[in-house]
Amino acid sequence: MIEDVIVVDGVVHAYDFRPAMSGAIPGRTHQLGHVGLSSRLREHEDYILTVDEFEREFTPEELVSCVFRESQVDFAAYHHLNGVGTRRPLGSTQSSPIEAGVAARDIAPGRVFLYPSPIAPWNVSRTIDEIDQWVDEMGIVGVKFFPHEYDPATGAGHDVMFDDKEMIFPILDHARSRGIKVIGIHKAMGSRVRAFGLSDLDDTVAAFPDLNFEIVHAGMAFVEDTLRVGLRKNVFLNLESTSGLLSVAPRRFAEVLGQFLVPISEHPNAVDRVIWASGATIRHPQPLLELFWDFEMPEDLMRDYGYPEVTREMKRKMLGENWARMHGVDLRELMAALPDDELARQKASGELVRPWAAVRAAEQAA
Repeated sequence: MIEDVIVVDGVVHAYDFRPAMSGAIPGRTHQLGHVGLSSRLREHEDYILTVDEFEREFTPEELVSCVFRESQVDFAAYHHLNGVGTRRPLGSTQSSPIEAGVAARDIAPGRVFLYPSPIAPWNVSRTIDEIDQWVDEMGIVGVKFFPHEYDPATGAGHDVMFDDKEMIFPILDHARSRGIKVIGIHKAMGSRVRAFGLSDLDDTVAAFPDLNFEIVHAGMAFVEDTLRVGLRKNVFLNLESTSGLLSVAPRRFAEVLGQFLVPISEHPNAVDRVIWASGATIRHPQPLLELFWDFEMPEDLMRDYGYPEVTREMKRKMLGENWARMHGVDLRELMAALPDDELARQKASGELVRPWAAVRAAEQAA
């Protein structure tokens, strides 16, 4: 918690950043994704990992330490990644395996919520079977989709377009029938304009008004399109990666958030639909939380563009209440149901474990 504000991190991952397994150029993700969107402030320098520390297979224990023991996050949504449109080497693990999310939930009971991702969404019957398995065996709260995936059987790439009524509509209809309320969609970060843009969401979000669609990375690109799609009240705007702009481009963050919140016609007026997220473990959640808690909308943007002052109550909504309302749950009830375990006692003390403690302990032991 931050003071009396319950914090939900809307996206966390247990990434495998080993170059031999990810297929990435050594050092590239570290430089652009980790260092590139992490705080440069002197008080946050311990939150920056070296390349050797970063290019690892993050374990569930390391994820739990990073998100809960080392930060003020109370709950987190674990998003499963198959590969995010990247061709991974034969025999490699998934980018962020669902099994790691399940294990993290076992380590931190009551605090982790699962969003698995279909392996091959173009295979409708297989995806429907996956959803049944996830609901029955994992107790998932959402399903996560990516706009471009590779078929490991053929090596061919597939754009996953949400206006494909033969592929997507039956899947969404089945997810809805199994009690799923939230569909997460990776957008705005990727090199394929058509797939990573938002125009394919128009008909879909209108056709399923009883599903909530969570646009992940909202505002990193396609801001104008996001404003249009975000007019619909079942569209939520998740700040994963966009939150990193607080570290390196705070005015750009202010301009994006201001457009989401400005209370004028033809803007989303989304103070009740912005979702906080850090994207851990690609970066540490605590410095971003501190920067957001201290964030103030620049006076000239309020004067010249009508952007609102970002108040404590607005931050309370974005840091947790909006995510809970999107899922139809009560944060106070979730807090009350948490076990009285060692993690709960550590959180109650208000003392944070040093940054990346589990990661650095593993490196020293290796």
